[in-house]
Amino acid sequence: MAGEVLNMSDLTLNKHRCKLKDLCFKTATKPYTYRSGEDGLWRANLQDFQGWECLGLKSSSFCIQDVFVHSSNHDSITVANRIPGVTNSQDPIYSTMDGGLTWQTAIDGLENDNTGYYFSISRFMEREDGSILGTGVGTFRMDNFNDTWNKMDEGNELIVGDCTTFSFISHPLFQDIMWRGGSHFMFWTRFLECSLDGGVTWNSHVYSLPEGPNDFRITGIALDPIEPNIVYATCGFELYKSMDGGDSWSESIFNNIYDYSDYIRITSTDISGFLFASKDETVFRTLDGGETWEDLTPPIYKPVLDFFYDENNRQLFVGTYQGVYIFGLEG
Repeated sequence: MAGEVLNMSDLTLNKHRCKLKDLCFKTATKPYTYRSGEDGLWRANLQDFQGWECLGLKSSSFCIQDVFVHSSNHDSITVANRIPGVTNSQDPIYSTMDGGLTWQTAIDGLENDNTGYYFSISRFMEREDGSILGTGVGTFRMDNFNDTWNKMDEGNELIVGDCTTFSFISHPLFQDIMWRGGSHFMFWTRFLECSLDGGVTWNSHVYSLPEGPNDFRITGIALDPIEPNIVYATCGFELYKSMDGGDSWSESIFNNIYDYSDYIRITSTDISGFLFASKDETVFRTLDGGETWEDLTPPIYKPVLDFFYDENNRQLFVGTYQGVYIFGLEG
């Protein structure tokens, strides 16, 4: 049967489980998965799982929002640390070049001379030329790992305050087309923006989105791998689709799907119209751009935090509060 779970491998957290509110899963950097909490930053090898390895950063004050791992050196890691509701005058970014043996702040270039505070970064992206982009309050570029951040969007940054970016992606064929979305928690409002010039200028597309329950933040964005004007955005309990680059949006294409209380996660693949989405502990698949959805009914029983699809091996990696599950899919 299409979508049947053929096998499952469980990468459990065991005694290293942390408080749920402080947990951040990062499963997008193969072959490792990362999770964090008050007990530090941990990673596990998805291809040869032999347990969780602690990379340090044990502190009750850490709230890691994103983990960047250099594609050519998995021991070069940068983390974005921010606690919602607290001004970001503390050191928000940390990096290591030796797999966590030593950590140092990576905030050169982030200080805002006008306020004395720091611009915040909550999501990272690696470019084809090896540079790193970071976005949050402002968009920044670091040309060499552990170097200085250079502001790209002077005068066009998001509102300084308790602002968090939840999704930051670029198109696989046209890297200068970027999207970011998140929430201004200070005002309980969402933001959704697109850049066509690699992050220098941004245009808002949030006002054309329909209103819905719990719609104060954009939690996920996905792009069609071929047609850059086809965009998917998750907001609250709904999933919207645009066919014109965000100028207009459909009503939720996730209607009549189970009304779970958790937010939707979404990820695209390298096939047009082929996406995965999740609500709470259930994972869904569409092959027609959201017209129909197939319930994969994986036996997880834990809320889904993150996932990615390995096209070569046809495996779906699903990160949960309990651990990482690997599903072999047919069809």
